[in-house]
Amino acid sequence: MNIIYKENVLTADDFIMFQRKMNWNEDSRELIAKSLSNTVYSIVALKNDEVIGMGRLVGDAAMYWYIQDVFILTQYQGKGIGTEIVKRLIDYVKINAVPDSGYSIYLFAAKGKESFYERLGFKNRPHEYEGAGMEIEGPVK
Repeated sequence: MNIIYKENVLTADDFIMFQRKMNWNEDSRELIAKSLSNTVYSIVALKNDEVIGMGRLVGDAAMYWYIQDVFILTQYQGKGIGTEIVKRLIDYVKINAVPDSGYSIYLFAAKGKESFYERLGFKNRPHEYEGAGMEIEGPVK
């Protein structure tokens, strides 16, 4: 399979197309565009110029990095594309973190996908040092 990986080219149109192909709720173009403009780094996987996978890094780009939106079209899952995207995201952090310092990479795994990330070195939470990941959501008024 001839897959090409490109950095920092993810567009709102690509993201919306991906949401449609995966039959997900479609976010507004404005919301996606703003979100992508605040992305630290992104990777897309392309086959014949079609985005078939993506992953983003968000955070402060120093101490705290968050892997966000690792998505692979269903028909391409299980072919190593997600692994390659996550490895490239991790490599970006290692190369761009402040020298002689530590870094932390966090993510929220989709239910049932925890083992995928564990194989790449992530620890499931809670564990002996950290509690469960948490979040708060709400409408904007």
